[in-house]
Amino acid sequence: MQVVAPGAIGGVETVITELLSAAEVAGTPAISAALIPPGSALPQAFEQLAAGGATVVCVDAPHRRYVSHYRAIVALLREQRATIVHSHGYHADVLCRFAARAVGIPHVSTLHGFVGGTRRGQIYELLQLRALRAASAVIAVSQAIRERAVQSGIAAAHVHVVPNAAPETAVLPRDQARSILGLDPNARVLGWVGRLSGEKDPESFVRLVASLAQSAEQTVGVIMGDGPLMPAVRASAQELLRDHQLFLPGVIKNAGTLLAALDALVVTSSTEGTPMVVLEAMRAGVPVVSTAVGGVPTMLGEDCGMLVPYGNDDALFHATTQVLSDKRLAQTLRENALARVAERYDRREWWKQHEMLYASLRRTP
Repeated sequence: MQVVAPGAIGGVETVITELLSAAEVAGTPAISAALIPPGSALPQAFEQLAAGGATVVCVDAPHRRYVSHYRAIVALLREQRATIVHSHGYHADVLCRFAARAVGIPHVSTLHGFVGGTRRGQIYELLQLRALRAASAVIAVSQAIRERAVQSGIAAAHVHVVPNAAPETAVLPRDQARSILGLDPNARVLGWVGRLSGEKDPESFVRLVASLAQSAEQTVGVIMGDGPLMPAVRASAQELLRDHQLFLPGVIKNAGTLLAALDALVVTSSTEGTPMVVLEAMRAGVPVVSTAVGGVPTMLGEDCGMLVPYGNDDALFHATTQVLSDKRLAQTLRENALARVAERYDRREWWKQHEMLYASLRRTP
């Protein structure tokens, strides 16, 4: 059973979608439990899972009623006769640490990354890492995350590095994708995809688009996603929005299918694990310009994308300009990225690693 308190958009939701899809292909029974506040809509990724025949169970999760959340998970684990519970995110991690013990089954967690930032966020991460000291196994999506987990007190032997796999998304042709997004077929288009939150730093992307808009060739930006920083982004991008140099379509259903609309994907985060959108772009043949944080440098290496220091607007501008203006460079990045995805981020191999870990825990007395 995969357990998560899902958001409207994010890589975690995509990972769970991929896990359940891979399990179905392998013939392994699996379900997803989504902790949802009463009256809230199920996120798009989970709606699609359910529509495709996967078992998705909504668990009523009233705000701060954590004991009721715990009891509901315990009851569901028993009802479904789960043999392993796999949690994602600090909320699910803490609850499943106790629920797994109550039911007497192994507990696996995937650490997707650390947001930190606010004092509250730091406290949540501290509670999460303490809870995971009792986990049967912890999956870290990058080496940096593994190191942080071990430093926090989680036994090194229990922490396994398993980078995310590239989703096998059917990408729409460039012209069709641009038409759906309402973009000029002849413009140079930069894309940014994700949750508009502090650690993702979408305002750096707005500044980049503003700088590139001054160039002779028309360049526009598109931000696919939503989040708490949307009002700030709108406020700082008023002129760009007015002049149709920046587009904010919000949360896009199946955004990964539209990546071919972009001339480059830009990632401006201050922290990352193994971002799914980077893998999707690599597989779609879209050059990536990213901050050199978390697992991204390992993903892109020296020849599959452009890496810049976080917070350096000049470096971000120059790297993006290079990709947009040098067609040979862009093509080389595309070809190298496609080869790397096939070699290192294949979904079948990724699922095998999960399956082997699950099997080893079932055999453990």
